[in-house]
Amino acid sequence: MRQISLTSRPRRAWEVDESGFPRAGTVEEKLRFLVYYAVLAPSTRNTQPWIFRTHNNAIDLLMDPTRALPVTDPEHREMIISCGAAAFNLRVAIRHFGYLDRFMAFPDPAEPSLLARIGLGAPAIASKQEELLFHAIKLRRTYRHPFLDRALPEPMLYRLKMGARQDGMWLHFLDKKPEREAMVKLIAEAEYRQLHNGAARREILSWMHPAPRLDQDGVPAYALGSIPHVRAPGMAVFGARKTKLDEVTLDSENLARVAPALAVLGTASDDPGAWLRVGQTLEEILLSCAADRVFVSFMNQPVQIAELRPRVAEIVGETGYAQIILRLGYGASATPTPRRSTEDVLIS
Repeated sequence: MRQISLTSRPRRAWEVDESGFPRAGTVEEKLRFLVYYAVLAPSTRNTQPWIFRTHNNAIDLLMDPTRALPVTDPEHREMIISCGAAAFNLRVAIRHFGYLDRFMAFPDPAEPSLLARIGLGAPAIASKQEELLFHAIKLRRTYRHPFLDRALPEPMLYRLKMGARQDGMWLHFLDKKPEREAMVKLIAEAEYRQLHNGAARREILSWMHPAPRLDQDGVPAYALGSIPHVRAPGMAVFGARKTKLDEVTLDSENLARVAPALAVLGTASDDPGAWLRVGQTLEEILLSCAADRVFVSFMNQPVQIAELRPRVAEIVGETGYAQIILRLGYGASATPTPRRSTEDVLIS
């Protein structure tokens, strides 16, 4: 089989060129190329918890258990959401390159880590919206810096809200001051709890890279925004100083409070099927924002703590289960986080 390879430099994955699509190649060659777009999806702490497997002219998407977060994500909820985002990228890429996509969730009950099977359908022309989403894949960044003091357009927020509703979910923007302040305080409480929990703190820090390295996963220092403890070279000291922990909590609280928009994405049900759908809807939201040059980051600390998670839906007055907390706004350019090579995530 003809090899399609990019250099393994961690950020080189973002330079994938669509001209390399093997239009005259086999179905398997085409799908293997499209994985380059799937791996550009966001994931919790940039763990990239996915494995892609070729299977009878389709791509299987599996969870990678070696990249689990047992303390902050014990049920693999966010892992499955992350994989759902990768599945959405793959489906959008299939549409861009001229095919309908064939998608089957959980195709084999005997293999619970197998989340989806995705293949090429009949030839078809992508819609204008699908083209916008595809070209936004390489633009999307998780933006951890403070946003500019600039309001977001109401029509855009309404469009995002209606899109989530069409997918059977709710996207609630915290427009009222009391609910926003309650959410900000809850985010701060959750961050404080996580950072004062030794096991959670070690798990979080294990995916942060304070010095320039060639890691292909995790969050490097250049992407960590205004968080003071990760900019400092002596990051190891941070784990032992309570004052530093309090600085981090205050920093997250301020980022949430001054964000131009704060939102919660939620569902009526709370099971692996719902989580996989959330990942796809979430990525559609993120790509739509990227197309409009709007940045998004996550404030998911409250939904990562079991006893605090129900309070998120209570604050926004929605029934069901809060899945993701988003911070949206305009900002300066951001450097993308690294990605593992497709050789590391794609198996036959």
